[in-house]
Amino acid sequence: ADRVTIDGRYNGSGNYLTFRNTNTNDNHMVIQLISLGTGQGCENVTIRNCTIETGSSSVNSIGIHAGGTAFETNGADHDNLIIIDNIVNVASYGILVFGSASTSSGGADDLTITGNSVTCNTSVQSIGIRVRNALNATISGNELDIQQSSSNAPVGISLETGVNNTTVSRNLVKRVAYTGTGGYGGRGIVVGTGLTSSNITLVNNVVYGVTGDNYSSFGYSSSMGIAIGVDGSTSTLSTTTGGVNIYYNSVNMYGTYNRATACITTALYVGSGASNLDIRNNIFVNSMDNTGTASKSYAIYSAANASAFTTINNNDYYAPSPEGILGYLASDITTLSDWQTATGQDGSSIEDNPMFTGNTDLRPQSGSPVLNAGVPISGITTDFLGDARDANPSMGAYENQFIPSTPPNCPVL
Repeated sequence: ADRVTIDGRYNGSGNYLTFRNTNTNDNHMVIQLISLGTGQGCENVTIRNCTIETGSSSVNSIGIHAGGTAFETNGADHDNLIIIDNIVNVASYGILVFGSASTSSGGADDLTITGNSVTCNTSVQSIGIRVRNALNATISGNELDIQQSSSNAPVGISLETGVNNTTVSRNLVKRVAYTGTGGYGGRGIVVGTGLTSSNITLVNNVVYGVTGDNYSSFGYSSSMGIAIGVDGSTSTLSTTTGGVNIYYNSVNMYGTYNRATACITTALYVGSGASNLDIRNNIFVNSMDNTGTASKSYAIYSAANASAFTTINNNDYYAPSPEGILGYLASDITTLSDWQTATGQDGSSIEDNPMFTGNTDLRPQSGSPVLNAGVPISGITTDFLGDARDANPSMGAYENQFIPSTPPNCPVL
């Protein structure tokens, strides 16, 4: 079925079409695009401005599924698929697009997932947006609010096997929370492609509200803001992933949890299979506090060695007491100078409070050290809000400082 448009707008705006699958059995979907093989996908299809709801939060379900004939399967050549400005509720997987190969023969070529609001609150594993075997994808301007109580890791955005030449930009990951008691945590944005040359760029994304009751190792899914070299669906930590650019992102890990186990969490995780990484102009904050026992809250944790970083510089790593540790690279690193020695780079990075406006408002306030502390990056001219980047840009997703509104002058009576 090619050249199909489902458009919920009226007079050019709004979401006036609702698609609801009231099935409460496992493995049900609302809108399904089916491929019958190579060259037989659904091409030039647009799904926009619709409200999409599944029938149960306690079984596996998908809001929009582009893949094979069965639930959570690959399907070739769903090319030029546009999923834009939809509201997806209830589903354990909000939007799932699975091509059948990492090349243009079988991949989901020229995919666009933009402006969608995905809210999941389930008792099974929940992932807001899942993409596999996609070429030249754009995932931008989406808002993710994910909660789950089952014993595995919830994820906001998951780029999986075979995703390449893809940009993930200006997404708001406002909550990815594990709400159970089994020792797991959320993951904001996860990249695990299985490719040494992925050519993936994460830019101008805002991530906060990633939490759980956590555990003593990341293999048991402790919380991560952004994770590279990790499989989002299986939590495998050593997935080959090379060629990833991480620019101008703001990550804030915060809040308390209570667990008797000494836990670890991190704003940025780099897996042992990661390579050829370019990490610049980001803010990584982790102030999480385990009130149950002494734990470790890292700004950056690298299971890979220093050679994984082709370029790493102009970042702010802030991990305040009581449990904050700047980084991990073969061992705990507590000072910026020691981190610079360990990486052989990061000479222009800082270790300072970015002065966010709030835990859920990551705009820097006046006097913030991240303002105009970045370095220009070719081709990136705007920030999370669409504001122009300066010649001396700021670190993080927001270029400009927060300016509070001023009440009008009132006469004295």
